[in-house]
Amino acid sequence: IAQVTPSKGSEAYGNPIWFDNETIGYLHKNKLYKQALNSSTATAIYSPETDISSVSYRQGRLFFVASVYANSTLAETKTKRGDSVLIYDNIWVRHWDEWMSERKPALFTAELDNWQVGEETNLLQSLPTFYDPQHRWCMDDYTVDRQGQVAAFLARTPENEQSWKTSVGVYTVPTDGSDAPRLISKGIEGASSAPAFSADGRHLAWLQITEPAYESGRKRIYVSDVASGATVNVAGDWDSSPLSLVWSQDGASLFTVVADNGNHNVYQVDVATGHYRPLTKAGSASAVRILGNDLVLLHSDTDSPSDIYRLNVSSGER
Repeated sequence: IAQVTPSKGSEAYGNPIWFDNETIGYLHKNKLYKQALNSSTATAIYSPETDISSVSYRQGRLFFVASVYANSTLAETKTKRGDSVLIYDNIWVRHWDEWMSERKPALFTAELDNWQVGEETNLLQSLPTFYDPQHRWCMDDYTVDRQGQVAAFLARTPENEQSWKTSVGVYTVPTDGSDAPRLISKGIEGASSAPAFSADGRHLAWLQITEPAYESGRKRIYVSDVASGATVNVAGDWDSSPLSLVWSQDGASLFTVVADNGNHNVYQVDVATGHYRPLTKAGSASAVRILGNDLVLLHSDTDSPSDIYRLNVSSGER
C-alpha cells in the first residue's frame, strides 16, 4: 500500500476516482485534482463555484452533485442572495432537523477534454423545484452507464401527500442534456434505491418498495429496458428484501446481498426466470463487486473481522 496524498494535519482528501489506469482524481478543499500514480505532484483541474460532491468520471465526462437554485448554474447560485424569509405551500417543511430550502441538490455533468473542464449542464433543470431533505440522500445514489450516454438518478416529486408518502421515482436522462429526464418507475409508488446499469447499458435495475407509506418495507427488484422503458418485476415472489444490486458481465444475472436468518448472504438472481440461489450461507457479506466471472467481496463472521474474498460464482467456493 502506497500513500498518494500528503498528510497535512486536519486537511481532508476525499472522493477518489479513476481517470485512467495511470491517473486518479480526488477532491481537496472543493477543488478537483488529478495525479499520476507514479508522481507525487497533483494538479487542480476544476474549481467549481459552489460545493460539489459524489464526483465520478465516465467516457470523457465528469458527473457530480451540487445544491443550486431552481434551473440555475453553479455560478448563478453563487451570486444569488436568496431569501431569508420563506413561505411554504406544503406542510412538508422539515425532515428531522433539516428545513426545506430554495436550493436543490442536482446532478451536473461537464465534458473533460485534455484536462479542461467544459461548461456544466444541470441534468435536472426541467424537473419540479420543490426541495426535500430526503432528495439529498436520493441524488447521491445516481449512476452512469459504462458507455457514458445515460445517467440514472432517484428523485422525490412534489405532492400534497409528501408528509406521509415515501415515493421516490427512478429517472433516466441523456448525459449530453439533449432531452428531459424520463420517469421509468411510473406506477410504482414506494421508495427506490440502488440503480445499476447492465454492462452493455441496455438495462437498468433498481430496488423499490411497493408501499408508498413506508421507509423500511420489503424491497423488490425491477429491471427496465432503457430504450423502450418496459419494466418487469424480477423474482416477485421472493419473501426476502435485497439490499444491493450488481450485474453479471453477460447481463443474465443480478447479485444481491440479503438479510437471511441473522446473516447477510450473497444471492444470484436469474433476470429471465427470477430463480434465485444463495452463494454464501453464513456470516456477513458486503461491498460485492464483479471480477471477470467471479465476485470480490468483504466477508466477516462471528469469530472473524471483515476480509477480502474472491468468490467463484459457479462453485460458491471462496
